Amino acid sequence: MDMKFNIREPRYIQIVRYFINQIINSNIAPGERLPSRRKLASILGVNVNTVQRAYNELERQKVIITELNKRSYIQIDTSRIDEIRTSLISDSLNTFLDEIRPLNVDYDELITIIKEKYNDKS
Repeated sequence: MDMKFNIREPRYIQIVRYFINQIINSNIAPGERLPSRRKLASILGVNVNTVQRAYNELERQKVIITELNKRSYIQIDTSRIDEIRTSLISDSLNTFLDEIRPLNVDYDELITIIKEKYNDKS
């Protein structure tokens, strides 16, 4: 598990985002078991409460399910994955647009820049 935490947002949110991205990119499949809370905390070098909070949020979003006294596993269907993906794209675009609008960039110029940056493989 390759996670690098940033200081801008809580670690549990970063863990949630990591798992959601892994699911969206088909690196984790529905039905797959997640590490125990203690094991994941040890792997990531975080407090077990941080992992517990992340798993609680994933459960709230109906991404994982935990059976009584058992490990958690991915419990999500394809339509829910698409909903989450669309939501993430929308949230990212809203953040981007909030920062770009004050610069008064022309729409066509913005689209040209986005296309160039998106296609830039370096």
